[in-house]
Amino acid sequence: MEQTDRFQVPPGNGDPLEARTSSFEATDSKSETVALSYKPSPLQVQIEKHRDLARKASVKSSSGGSPVNQQPKKTARSRLVVPNKGYSSLDQNPDETPLVALDTDSDEDLDVSRYSSSGYSSAEVRCLRDQQINQDLNIQLLKDGYRLDEIPDDEDLDLIPPKSVSATCDMRAVVILLMGVLLKGSVSSYEFTAFRMQQYDLGKYKYGCRSALVSSAAVVSALDSSFSRRCVLMGAEEVTWSLVKEAQTNNAAAILILLPKNMSSMSEEARQSFMEAEVQLLQKEVQTPVYVAPEDDHLLLMREELQENQASKSSSLLHQVFRSLVTSTSFQVIVSNNGPIRPTKETTVYSLEGCLHGAGEDPPTIVITAHYDSFGLAPWLSYGADSNASGVTLLLELMRLFRKLYNDQRNRPQFNLLFALTGGGKFNFIGTKRWIEENLDHAESSLLQDVALVLCLDTLGAGQQMFAHVSRPPRPESPLWKFTQVLDEVVQSRFPSWSFSSLHKKINLGESSVSWEHERFSVRRISALSLSHLRGGERGEREGRGSVLDTMSSVDLRSLRTNGLIIAEALGRLMFNLSHLGSPKEVQLFRGQLDWSDSRVSSILTLLTSVPRPAQFWDQDPDQAMVLDSVEQEFRVRLKEVKRFEFKMDWREPEISFFDQMKQNIIVYRVKPAAFDLFVGGCVAVYLGLVYIGVQTLDPLYSGLKAAVKGRTL
Repeated sequence: MEQTDRFQVPPGNGDPLEARTSSFEATDSKSETVALSYKPSPLQVQIEKHRDLARKASVKSSSGGSPVNQQPKKTARSRLVVPNKGYSSLDQNPDETPLVALDTDSDEDLDVSRYSSSGYSSAEVRCLRDQQINQDLNIQLLKDGYRLDEIPDDEDLDLIPPKSVSATCDMRAVVILLMGVLLKGSVSSYEFTAFRMQQYDLGKYKYGCRSALVSSAAVVSALDSSFSRRCVLMGAEEVTWSLVKEAQTNNAAAILILLPKNMSSMSEEARQSFMEAEVQLLQKEVQTPVYVAPEDDHLLLMREELQENQASKSSSLLHQVFRSLVTSTSFQVIVSNNGPIRPTKETTVYSLEGCLHGAGEDPPTIVITAHYDSFGLAPWLSYGADSNASGVTLLLELMRLFRKLYNDQRNRPQFNLLFALTGGGKFNFIGTKRWIEENLDHAESSLLQDVALVLCLDTLGAGQQMFAHVSRPPRPESPLWKFTQVLDEVVQSRFPSWSFSSLHKKINLGESSVSWEHERFSVRRISALSLSHLRGGERGEREGRGSVLDTMSSVDLRSLRTNGLIIAEALGRLMFNLSHLGSPKEVQLFRGQLDWSDSRVSSILTLLTSVPRPAQFWDQDPDQAMVLDSVEQEFRVRLKEVKRFEFKMDWREPEISFFDQMKQNIIVYRVKPAAFDLFVGGCVAVYLGLVYIGVQTLDPLYSGLKAAVKGRTL
């Protein structure tokens, strides 16, 4: 079957030029006939030659059609357009019905008014129009990449495909892909926020990090033993006291510790090693800058590259030389703030108190207290979930339960119940000390003047044991002795899987700090004990009570609930004297409407651990102020005679001093070693030498070849 050409050439067996002439004559039959007597331009002659070549090629094709005609016809409707500058038939007038069906959009119509309005005849107008179309067509094809001798006729456009750049693009894509595989994505510099280690003074004693300036190359601790004048990069799972001590001994420029995103991913052994190193660092003055930063993708990539570079040192000598010259990369760690460290101008410690009044006249007072601030290697990363958000949570839940008991006038116990939240608990319990002094030394009357017992809640969110820490063994039949007995009775009766024991440690007045909050009361001869799941010890009293690893994941809500119920039942049995009515298992005070609220406890704990709570930033961080305001509002809803105390340190002789620059911006620069510059210089020298040799040798070679060719022609 004969295929129809898409250009829809008018029927005729003669030359296309003759067909075109007849078309012109038919169209202009009503107008004056004008003889065409002009000589074709060389460009038009060239176009005619291309027409002949294209016609011969189409005749020789096996199917009798062009390659375009062999393609499946599109079912979509073609749009008839008027002639445009780029691809239009050369024999159409602007007013004629279009002869060409194009799939592409036309750019604009050919403006012939500038010819017809200037006195040209119709034949001359057509001639000028054809020349203008050919010129525009040639320009367009030259833009498409054709040479002058390759410009086809408009009827043969589909016979000659456009210049293909797919091969070049494919080669470029392959090269880029190979480079992407061989080279890791990186940036020349990266800035992140790091948090400096604690720095504070307790009176004349100095603790924590004393330096902040860092400008040195980074190394990985696990694979490099040369720490001198280097920033040692450690993962939290690698930190041990021996490794930190080794870095300090070898004059490391700085220590940067990366904390994992998920603290629970660390093994128990790694957690204990980290907290041991943390305690040792915080108990002394450290001259080496120590920073802590949460890990991210950029820091992990930097650590991975450092590990690869340092691992290559054990490979062959040739491989080491190649890496040091070409692929080796080092990282320069710089702290952006190089100003001096200054003490903060003003330090304020806040405390809250509120009470529930008991029955009778001037009944004795039972005090329940907890400190609310957190502590850790880096203040801005100290969330203090177990220590001591758990203690504050238990205090607020006990406040709710006993408020319901005190609302019943008939069942109100003959004890005043005083609740207190104190600040500065991690800094020698300075808030507790000032609160006691305010009530005993400056107030005309205070509930602390007649205290039967003080319960200090500290770190009760984990474990299956409870310890009662006291300064001296309690006297028999004293309220403190009775309470410890009831605690033991409740544990054995209702929670046999739990353990309870009392530990006593004498107060050493010569020491600069105290280990537990109850010691502040014992110094003023007030009976007190601290309840905690931690035993404590001579090596590290603070171990487990001040760590950046102490997050929400370290709190066991089941343990928190059990410890809270033990304390509530024991305190209720003591206040109402329920021992003669039956065992704690038979007589349960807190059930039904007085049952423990797990959802409320979880909400309070989440609020407290949502922001870090270091004592030095309560005046700087609005989020911390919001937490304290929320707790104060809870006090005012549940208790009476709520007071808020603000204890400002004397700037001339402060009991505690904090310092600035605890949050720093660190910039890491990716740099090449000095040997790389030598390698690049050598490559440039070799290249220039080859160019020089080529310039010197190509001219004689070219002259010889030219003479040889000329000799053959002769």
